[in-house]
Amino acid sequence: MQTKILTLNYNYKFYGTLLMQDIVFLSTPNSARESEGLGNAGIETFLDSPLVSLAREIGQNSGDVSNPNSDRPVKITFDLLNICRKDIPAFEEFKKTITSCHQSSIKKKDKKAISFFDNLDKQISQDTIRVLRIADYNTKGLQGPCEEGTPFHSLVKAKGISQKGDNEASGGSHGIGKNAVYAISEGRTVFYSTFYHKDGNKNFLFQGKTLLTSYEDKNSKPKSATSYWGKTDYQAVDKIEAVPKWLQRTETGTSIYALFFRDEDDWQHKIALSLINNFISAIYSGKMEFTIDSNDIIINSKTLPEHIKSEAFINAAEETDTTSSLKSAKNLYECLTSEIATEEKFTIEDLGEFRLRVLIKEGMPKQVNIMRNGMLITTDLCNFKDKLRNFNMFRDFIAIVEPLTSSSSAKIKGLENPRHDELSAERIPDSIERKKTTTLMNNLGKKIRELIKNEAYTQPKNRELIDELSYFFADENTEISYDFDNNELENHPKIIKLIPSSLKKPKRKKNRRPSQNSSNNGNNSNNSNNSNNSNNSNNSNNSNNSNNSNNSNNSNNSNNGSDTINKSKKREVTISSNFRVIPAPNSPKNTYRLWMSAKGTGTVTLKLVATGMYSEELLYVTECHGVQLADNVTTQSGLLVLDVKKDERICVQFSLNQNYSGPIVVKSLIKGKSV
Repeated sequence: MQTKILTLNYNYKFYGTLLMQDIVFLSTPNSARESEGLGNAGIETFLDSPLVSLAREIGQNSGDVSNPNSDRPVKITFDLLNICRKDIPAFEEFKKTITSCHQSSIKKKDKKAISFFDNLDKQISQDTIRVLRIADYNTKGLQGPCEEGTPFHSLVKAKGISQKGDNEASGGSHGIGKNAVYAISEGRTVFYSTFYHKDGNKNFLFQGKTLLTSYEDKNSKPKSATSYWGKTDYQAVDKIEAVPKWLQRTETGTSIYALFFRDEDDWQHKIALSLINNFISAIYSGKMEFTIDSNDIIINSKTLPEHIKSEAFINAAEETDTTSSLKSAKNLYECLTSEIATEEKFTIEDLGEFRLRVLIKEGMPKQVNIMRNGMLITTDLCNFKDKLRNFNMFRDFIAIVEPLTSSSSAKIKGLENPRHDELSAERIPDSIERKKTTTLMNNLGKKIRELIKNEAYTQPKNRELIDELSYFFADENTEISYDFDNNELENHPKIIKLIPSSLKKPKRKKNRRPSQNSSNNGNNSNNSNNSNNSNNSNNSNNSNNSNNSNNSNNSNNSNNGSDTINKSKKREVTISSNFRVIPAPNSPKNTYRLWMSAKGTGTVTLKLVATGMYSEELLYVTECHGVQLADNVTTQSGLLVLDVKKDERICVQFSLNQNYSGPIVVKSLIKGKSV
């Protein structure tokens, strides 16, 4: 896409009582001589997808400070400027600092820093500098002065602090998002200008900030990685006539300038796509609108439908690996606009009021989208009891959940991670409050499922008889029938009748300690030609094939060197409870779900084995998570380790390190009670 670059060239000499030259560039002292490199954790958080992250953080920050006295939408603009070097205050002093940092990186043999400053040296030698200007309108601006506790100070000078005024439900909760703009600057340099009203007076503030590396100046004085543009005491400039015209603001709001903006193809659509994916609800409701690249792209409630279907946005999604997000945005838009969607308000005691909107339609992803202030936060509750991921026996649907009050929004905000895409009560320091909030969020998940169930649940067949899995069980005459409990939140086969014939426990033989010379063969000698009488229930399928008994399902040989089990602490048996392994819905081919019930309570280690070969082969589990009643589940050396309770039906989803479509035998290595 052709970029419209605005070249601004001003001839600055004198403004009121201050010269532009009176704006200085100063690095803060480093009295402790701490060594600071480019690996700033706040910036590194956003480097994987800088433009996507920038759009999300900027949209959130501006949306939080909307002007309460205006009914117009918050407007945010993104424009690329070309600024002449002579129009950037204190640029020569900035260049000297770059040189010192570069020399320091060479001395330290810091390859990453050397490459960074090599590139920056080339850019500062150019006649013009690329600057991305981000400006918001119909907002309150950043309240000052630049003193601790004010929003302007929080943005420019605070670390790990978010202070946006009197809005308790503002999106920022960690103060880390402010670093997203540094991630798009190849010189780690950002300018801030704001215009705001306070006590009936109009106020202006300007300050610049650079985050580079620690260094020593020409007088061998240690300097930190942080430097500021402003007054000689590191304070913000409060006279609008003292700054160049391109940095001035006369309308309430804030402008942010990312100097040395990275040259990236089709940056416009990448930003636009992120704005739509994250703020589709706010855009649709008319609360926010955006313009990009001198109005080349206009995003508002009227243009939204054409954008989510345009080829340019589809291409941008493919390039940024966000195709699924664009598809999700289309689904959300349909949910917001459909006449057949249903909407219901509900209240969770001590958490607040919420709204649920549900669209039932074939092809929808059975997905719950939790939003706040018009911004998408997450599509599940992965850190709580009901994760809202699985909706078996539900019709296809898409749902939107939003807190309706500032109080409920603030409580949700307090659970967000720094990237604002996950909720967890573990961030609450007080243990009592953490436990209480976990209970409240569990209640929220339960209520959401209950309301969706009222709309999307389908009645299953009354009874199913599953006998094709009988070979999995310890006794071939065991009869197991399943029924569906329609009152359960998760729909899954539940045992209503188990009529086993006598389940003979294997006799435990007291084996003599093998001699050192026979240690490799002693465990196999008893099984070599006696498969019909094998005590190992995993060999039941192969009991008529004695010639292969040495290799087929002998538990002592199943590891194949890929998993090591301490047999003095665990013994290996076939699961005598019912289970089934099925492909996980809407997942890669190597992902499955294991349903099982235990006959005892304790911790069990499960080994998944591929059968039908000359020898057993361990199926190595790489990832896993609980789907139902299996909160404590992990992987260890390719095995599943989980806590089970007697007669409790659980479900675990796991991924293998390979695609495998053959039969799977589940073996248990038991600690404590048997299952």
